[in-house]
Amino acid sequence: MIGKTTRSNYIYLNSETHADGLGKIRVSVPTEQFKVNPGEMQRLTVQSFDMPIYFHTINPSNKWFFWYSPLADNYTGIAIPEGTYSDHPTLAAAIAAGLNDNVFDLADVQYDAVLRRFTIQPGPLMADQNTPTDPDGYFLSFYASAFPAPVGLTPQQFHQSTHEILGCIPSTTSTVNAFGTLGNVNHVSLIPPRLNTTDALLLRTPLQSHAYQTTNFELGVPEQNRIMGTNIVARIPVDHTVDLISFEDPGGDNFQVFPSSQHLDNLQFYLTDTHGRPLRDLLAPHALLAPLPFSLSLRWDAVVPDPRPPKPAHVPFTGNYRNAITPLN
Repeated sequence: MIGKTTRSNYIYLNSETHADGLGKIRVSVPTEQFKVNPGEMQRLTVQSFDMPIYFHTINPSNKWFFWYSPLADNYTGIAIPEGTYSDHPTLAAAIAAGLNDNVFDLADVQYDAVLRRFTIQPGPLMADQNTPTDPDGYFLSFYASAFPAPVGLTPQQFHQSTHEILGCIPSTTSTVNAFGTLGNVNHVSLIPPRLNTTDALLLRTPLQSHAYQTTNFELGVPEQNRIMGTNIVARIPVDHTVDLISFEDPGGDNFQVFPSSQHLDNLQFYLTDTHGRPLRDLLAPHALLAPLPFSLSLRWDAVVPDPRPPKPAHVPFTGNYRNAITPLN
């Protein structure tokens, strides 16, 4: 804890009537009740967060992958049907349905529960039942931002998390054969596939100025070996076995923001997934028509910083350890 808290206010927010209803909120604040005196600083602490799970485990952020045919030099999009799949055999059937939806003629997908992997068999013919499956063709899963998207791909299709669903290699800085195999053969998961890719939501605010992140939390930022400033306030875990995302601070003041101004005049918060996608990018088109609110409670504190100088760095003990041990009488 930094210094002494001189006064506190509690703030309870619901986003339904204060924004577009899609994971955003902006409200004005009565400045007189939220300003600090000279020598004080502001602190905001997330106390609780609640939101129903509005998105499926397979959704617009993780349903797309592609078949690339060098012979035809084209990318054919494959969409796993959106939905919430409780086990891998059910998900395997959904992947097969996507493959056979105007892409292949008789593709098959099996899941091995012992080895925890999918086996995808494209079949000998494409969907028109006349064109043979390209013997040099292969699957692609784009999770990219640092190289030009192939012609015909949307920005959303170019930055997917489908490689985690399939257990394959993503194309990040260049196109990569997702399974390392070609043509009408078994294309097998390289790592255990997942049922979902949204483990958490990130609560963000422009007020954040004391936090940092690696580059892969943001869309459109080339992945580099560095950290950068972030507006992330809190990481809220998502449990897909229930229908409500809920967080309550256990008393440790885990998620805090220290606004640098002398007062608050508005509050802004919004939600993304852990890759920087806004909440609306996880939703089916029909869900965008409904209000999808979240509830957030905060504690605002005015704090007097601790005036004491920091403790000196620990100095290693250099004496005689035998003399330092208290004898037993």
